[in-house]
Amino acid sequence: MKQKHLLKSDFFKELDVLPKQEHVFEKVRSIAKKIGVFYGFQKISTSVVEEYKRVSSLAREGFFDAHPPLTAKTKDGTEILLRSSGIVSALRMYGDYGMGELPQPIKLNFEGESFAVGGEGGIFGRYEIGFVMAGEAGSIAEAELFQVMRKTLEDLGVTPEE
Repeated sequence: MKQKHLLKSDFFKELDVLPKQEHVFEKVRSIAKKIGVFYGFQKISTSVVEEYKRVSSLAREGFFDAHPPLTAKTKDGTEILLRSSGIVSALRMYGDYGMGELPQPIKLNFEGESFAVGGEGGIFGRYEIGFVMAGEAGSIAEAELFQVMRKTLEDLGVTPEE
């Protein structure tokens, strides 16, 4: 929803939502929830901190190439990262909870803060609301996700330029 390259002094202030902005966030959340339910997406909530080894397969596939995650090591040597995308957390959850054994596709929606390292090494944060369809490959999944996003934008009053 909002993404901004952040300086250290502004980092937390840029992610804050003030009372005069909250109604906009609520409207987007409400519309996304309504459309997600209509299309059969289930809401998930995940931690903002992930254990790197649990998402390392996505790193090997180049998922983090554009915006590397913020990583750190705990005192015991465990490598962790701040959520760089809700998609990463949703896919980790899909694998961790054996959702591949359930009837497919699995449709999940999420929201929350994500953090990454920008091209110049600066940290940026954003608030995401998103949809993931796992277990369905190709054009069918792409078409449905496109429809969900088109309908969400339409209900928000965003229309394509003619």
